[in-house]
Amino acid sequence: MSNLALELDQFTGTDEWHRHPLNRKFVWTDGVQHFAEKAGAFWFLDLVALGVKGKPGIVPVVQREPGGFVVVFLHVKNEHALVDAFDDVPGRCLYSESVGWTDCPEGEWKFYLIDDVEYVTLLLPSEY
Repeated sequence: MSNLALELDQFTGTDEWHRHPLNRKFVWTDGVQHFAEKAGAFWFLDLVALGVKGKPGIVPVVQREPGGFVVVFLHVKNEHALVDAFDDVPGRCLYSESVGWTDCPEGEWKFYLIDDVEYVTLLLPSEY
């Protein structure tokens, strides 16, 4: 297990909510903020909030069903990334996007994205 993965396991709640500057309904926890800072992955938050290449992000997908719950995976290998989002139906992928280059640490990073109607919140599994 990488040092970053061990650090992320220490987050069990949040003291502050971090809001995306362009999608004000999208917020994330201290643990996700720590991940983005340490992994150089603020691009990942932008992808979740806004999408890429004219394709909407994951937040609008979650907002289609109020109270939605989505598991988001960021797979990183050989400086390439794949972002997948699955709902609670096993195997049903709601979103998939490949990223041609990243310096984010290799591994599979897992997040939860929850729509509580007022906000869509991204958090670590340990913060759920």
